[in-house]
Parts: sequence; structure tokens; C-alpha cells
Amino acid sequence: MADKKFPASPIILSGLLIVVILAGIEFYLNRNTSKSSSTVATATTSPSTKATATASPASSPSAATTPTPTATAAANSLAGKIVITTVGNNFTQYLFNPTTKEVEKTTKDIGPADYQNGGYGSSDNDVVQVASNGDTYYYESVGVITGDAPAPAPGSSYTEIRRAPNKVIFHQSGNDVVAGDWIISKDGSKLYVALPAATGTSSDLYVIDTTSLVKRKVASLGVVSTPLVLSADGTQLLVGEDRKRVEGNEYHDYYTTIVNLATGSTSQKLLWKDRDDNHFPFFELDSLVFGPKLLKTVGFDSSNGVFSLHAVNLSDAKESDLYLFKAQERGSSIVWSPDGLQVLFGTGTTFSNNAGAASDQGLLVYNFDTNKTTQIFTTNIEEKDGAATGGDARPVSDSFDGKSFVYNQDDSIYYYDIALAKKFLITADAKNVDQITAIRP
Repeated sequence: MADKKFPASPIILSGLLIVVILAGIEFYLNRNTSKSSSTVATATTSPSTKATATASPASSPSAATTPTPTATAAANSLAGKIVITTVGNNFTQYLFNPTTKEVEKTTKDIGPADYQNGGYGSSDNDVVQVASNGDTYYYESVGVITGDAPAPAPGSSYTEIRRAPNKVIFHQSGNDVVAGDWIISKDGSKLYVALPAATGTSSDLYVIDTTSLVKRKVASLGVVSTPLVLSADGTQLLVGEDRKRVEGNEYHDYYTTIVNLATGSTSQKLLWKDRDDNHFPFFELDSLVFGPKLLKTVGFDSSNGVFSLHAVNLSDAKESDLYLFKAQERGSSIVWSPDGLQVLFGTGTTFSNNAGAASDQGLLVYNFDTNKTTQIFTTNIEEKDGAATGGDARPVSDSFDGKSFVYNQDDSIYYYDIALAKKFLITADAKNVDQITAIRP
């Protein structure tokens, strides 16, 4: 006998419908809860995922200047550490951890094997600069001749600025040397270059986006007699001009030009006026070291045969001696702290008639808040048989944070902790080094 089919009860149908709906809701909630949990876990445990979200164009009004995820991750991995780069036959880079007091990584030959540099300049930044994400930029010249040497064959000379190992960021054909007239922004996103203007001896400032390689003119600079100097916040750029003045005698006055990088506007001021007493025979404009906030500049003076650490205010050209060296002394290697409140500098002895080393030979710090100088440590350079034994201690540019610094001496490079009054070896292999630079990301 066939089974009887009964019509479904409305109550049963309603119950089944409710069960189906509740099951669907539970499935939806479980799915989204699971999805949300996995997203949070990924963001927490994967720095690259988090960095990508932070650096996406949608979250930034200017994608062109936003660091890439890779650059952001690299900068984070370098935070609190020091990158030291040496230039010899090629480049060697050391990653030093001030917390552990150890070298975490040494990278040799970070530039191309066929690296050439035939240009000339006067700045620590002539050859190599490093951004806060660890990207290394270097200047290369081929066939560039200066002075009275014959000009190279047409088309055979050029200058370039590259990102290691071999990415060309800037190329200029011809015999114009740009050594010293370039600077990379701290985050590595922009390259600033001073190039000869179309007419006269003046220069124009250009900025190049290091990702898109788009170049645009920022401002006209006039004559450039110094390396380019960026303010600590990256909003301003300074250059100095040595301007000749003839009033019976020939004089050389110093001017500064500060560029507002956002607007391209410039302001120029007299920094120092030359005079008949020849007050600054060693106070050369291209050797002055400008503070990170572009408020002061410091250099070495030798009035009346006595060396001093000399400062000039950029706002009003007011001068002051910060420190007078002992007899037979000379100064070397000025390095500012990032806040512009301290200056680290070296002293060395100029021997005469077998005179002994001065008591302040070594490294010192001048503090603008207290107007006092503190001896950090002394070196022991002595004269023997007409020659000096030992070598000056020279602080490395951009390595001083007010509490510690990097310096080189006797073919070695050291990290020095001021509170501990102790040095730590970074490398003993710096014998044939032409330049040492550092950055604290």
C-alpha cells in the first residue's frame, strides 16, 4: 500500500524556515568573524602587510612622495642603528647597533665593479650619501677634467648620480662637475642638484623624484660656493656664495641663500664681510659647517695666530669665539648634533721645534645651552725623529646624536659612548679610505 502524503502543516513550515534562517545567520557570522580574525592576525604578524596598508596611495594625498612598502620596512629595520659607509676602491658598508655595541652586518662592494670618480669637490657628501632606508647614492664622473687640462672628446664625458648598485637617477653629459652640489633627502625620495644656469656663472636648483625620475626646477641660486645643505626637517635648502668685491683692494664677502622647497622662494643674507685685517685667513666659506636648523654656522679661525672654534649667526651675522685652542693646536672635523645644540670637533697638534702635544688634543663637545666645552677624550700624538706618531681622532659626519658618535683614527673606525666613556671597534680595515660617512635613521 502506497504511503499517504499529508499536506505540510503551516507550523512545521514556519519552524523549518526559522531553523534555516538561524543557520544562515550563524554561518554568516562565523565566516566574517573568521575572516576578521585572520586579517587582524596578518596585520599583527606580518610587517609587510601592515606597511603596504600604510603606504597605499589611498591613504596618502601624494603617492609620488610616499615611501614604498619595501622602503618603509627597510627604514624600520634600521631604526636606532647607524649605517657607516667607507669609500676606497669601492664602497663598504657597516650596520652598527648602538644597543648591543656590535656590527650586525658588513657589505662590501655595494657599488659597481667599474666605479670611476674623476671629479673634484670639497664636501663629505661629494661621493656617497645614504638615505634613512639604507639606500646608497653615489656620484660618478667619467672623462670630467678640471683646471687647465685639455677638454675631453665631445660626448665622452658625463657625471651621474646612481642608487646602488647601479640605478641611474641623474645623468648629465659634458664637462660640468656637480661634485658636492647634490644632496639626497633623508627618506631618499628626492635628489636635489645644483646645475649651471643657461647664462652666466649662476646655478639653478632642481629636484628629481628618485622613483619616477621626473626632474623640475625649484629655484635660481646664483653662484654656488658651498655644498648643498638641507635643514633637519627637509623643508629648506641652503647654499653659500663667495662674492668678490673690489674697493681699491679685492675682497671676498660671504652670502647665504636659503630656499623654501615648498614654494621655491629664496632669501639671501650677508654672512660675513671681508675686511683689511684679513680676520679669517682660514675661515673658508666651503669649509663652514651649517647647523641642522640653519641658524648658525661654525668654522675654524686663526686670529692673531691663535686658533679658535668660531660661530656666526645666520640671522644677523653676529660672530663669537666658542673655544680657543691651546698653543700649537689646530681644529678638525666639525659635526653638529641633530637638535643644533651641540658641536663635536677634533683638535690636533701642529708640532714646532719638537714641542709636545697640547693638553686638549683629542675630541671635544661645545654646548650652546651652557656655553661650555667638555673634553670627551684625549689622544696621544707625539713627535719623534721629526715625524708625528699616532693619528688625529676625527668624528664622522652625521654620526653625533649628543650622546654618542662614530670616529676614525689610525686606519680604524670606532663607536664612542660618552656616558660609558668607552669606545667600540667597528672595523680595523680603513687604511685606504678616502671618505667616511654615517647616518642614524
